[in-house]
Amino acid sequence: MDIHTETKSVELIAGYVALLERSSVMLDQAREGKWKALIEEEAWYIAETERLGKLEAGLTLSYDLESLKTDLQERILEQSLIIRHYLAKRYDMLGQMLDGSLGAGRQLERVADDPR
Repeated sequence: MDIHTETKSVELIAGYVALLERSSVMLDQAREGKWKALIEEEAWYIAETERLGKLEAGLTLSYDLESLKTDLQERILEQSLIIRHYLAKRYDMLGQMLDGSLGAGRQLERVADDPR
C-alpha cells in the first residue's frame, strides 16, 4: 500500500468513526426529543456521508481496515434505524395533532355557519 492510499484509508476510517460519534449524538437527541438539534446535526451527517463516498471511490482497503469499516457501518446503520423509529413516532404524533386541530377548526366553522 503506497503512502497516498494509506493516508486516504486512515482518513476514511477516521471519517466513519466521526460519523458513528455523530450518529450517537443524533440518537441521544432523538431519545430526548431535541428535534431541531437533530435536524441540524443531520445536515452535517448527510454531507459527511457524501464526502466519505467520494473518498472511498476506487480505494482498496486492507482486510483489517475493510472489516473495521464494515463494523462501523453496521453500528451506524443500527443507530440510524432507531433514529428513524423515533422520527416516525414524532411524525405520527404531529399528524394526529394536525388532524385534531383541523377537526376542531371544522367544528368551529360549522358552529360559526349555523344561524341558530
